[in-house]
Amino acid sequence: MIKSRTVKEDDTRPMMYPGASKTKCGYCNSHIGEDHEEECVCWDRTVVVDFTFRVIVRKPVSWDVDSINFHLNDSSWCADNAVSHLKYLYDSDNMKDKCACDCFTGQYVREATEEDEERYDSKDSPER
Repeated sequence: MIKSRTVKEDDTRPMMYPGASKTKCGYCNSHIGEDHEEECVCWDRTVVVDFTFRVIVRKPVSWDVDSINFHLNDSSWCADNAVSHLKYLYDSDNMKDKCACDCFTGQYVREATEEDEERYDSKDSPER
């Protein structure tokens, strides 16, 4: 869904360099309080994306592929554990001076619907 966006003071910060305007968007030069130009990158829309991270985890030796997939997708195991694991990996010494790009892919799925926005509660997501 495309969102109308009025220029706010925060929009002037990306272009903060000596001589940059503090009253205009750093991308389209619209003034604070005006709508951004139609092609300005500050116009938002919500889209559904899939994020995939490839990581190493420990599982019991006796589990086969179906057991591992069942555990990750259909058991009482909570996906919040995966988020915690990613945070642990990112914060660990192993990731010091490294980038997560080597183990990550992202893929556009479709434009988001109002139902998606309500389900995933991401209307105010800072992600761009």
